[in-house]
Amino acid sequence: MTRRLVMVRAMTPYDVRRGPELTGQLVQPDGSQFLVRSGAGFERTGTQGPLLDEPSVSRERLKVLLTGPEVRPEKP
Repeated sequence: MTRRLVMVRAMTPYDVRRGPELTGQLVQPDGSQFLVRSGAGFERTGTQGPLLDEPSVSRERLKVLLTGPEVRPEKP
């Protein structure tokens, strides 16, 4: 006798479809962290528009944000 399990997933109002996302993390020598996240949004019932094709902040811009002088530790 062969048994098969068939899973059927019904869509509910809480189902969310997410677009691409980029994340970055900078850990300072003192242990503090700077976290950055850029996403293309999500779709579900009640959203205001479609997903973007790509995150609103590019990979290059995230790199600039994480390596810029604004986030470097101050020298004593």
